[in-house]
Amino acid sequence: MTYSKIIGVLAIQGAYFKHQKAVEKLGYKTLLVRNKQELDSVNSLIIPGGESTAMIIILKKHGMWDELKSFCKSYPVFGTCAGTILLAKKSHGLECFGEDNTFSVMDIEVVRNSYGRQVDSFKTDLEASISGSVKTIPAIFIRAPQVIGFDEQKVKVLSYCEGSPVLLQQNNCLACTFHPELTDSLDIHDYFCKL
Repeated sequence: MTYSKIIGVLAIQGAYFKHQKAVEKLGYKTLLVRNKQELDSVNSLIIPGGESTAMIIILKKHGMWDELKSFCKSYPVFGTCAGTILLAKKSHGLECFGEDNTFSVMDIEVVRNSYGRQVDSFKTDLEASISGSVKTIPAIFIRAPQVIGFDEQKVKVLSYCEGSPVLLQQNNCLACTFHPELTDSLDIHDYFCKL
């Protein structure tokens, strides 16, 4: 099945090609987003993992920061790892950018690189409440952020890992602290594409 909406993938850093492939396997059109014109052509957006401080620098330097911030308030957005850091209302470790250091669209508080260094990366299976049922999904954590707080009235936790929320939704925004694009599972991408 092919869908008419176009799902953008922010393509400045991280495994954006993997996200693009996952979405295309589900039958959706995709567009790699690197500028305002491309952003204006999509109906929803995936913000991949990567290095959050580098992403902020690049986006601000190339005049994309305010455009993306505005987009995230109006359209479905899915952030993974660094993408989750950018969607949060408060992200510890970005203080060097002043007050305007996230898109502030999800009422969550995160700590960068909370799971340790690259050598501390791990893969596990999680139970996730998505698409009306509980599914077992594979999750790969790489220098992942940790959600240390969230507004229970506004944010729905869809999955936990060892007691910490790792997949969360607030209105049109979906955030996960791991990398679903690096697995063969399409469950989370499918859930997002149908938001």
